[in-house]
Amino acid sequence: IGNDTQDKFLNVEEASSNRDAMAKMIFNKIFAWVFELCNVILVDPKSANKETCTIGVLDIFGFEVFKKNSLEQMCIDLTNEQLQGFFNQSIFVAEQEE
Repeated sequence: IGNDTQDKFLNVEEASSNRDAMAKMIFNKIFAWVFELCNVILVDPKSANKETCTIGVLDIFGFEVFKKNSLEQMCIDLTNEQLQGFFNQSIFVAEQEE
């Protein structure tokens, strides 16, 4: 607090674990902030029930519905979408070549 500092000596494993935990927390905070901002921008202010507004992400296995999505789930969905797009493109190119 203020100009006070504290030193805590950690071994490599502990330091790596703390670094990873901090990075995950920061990414989760940014993720939540981005989607809160999206909700503010996308929700009609005249809507009677703002709780009924949702954004669904379609992945190769169908819709995933969670009460609250995490950064990890969004990354999984994004990766699945990219893999599906690559697969579709490869199949269409192979079909056109035949």
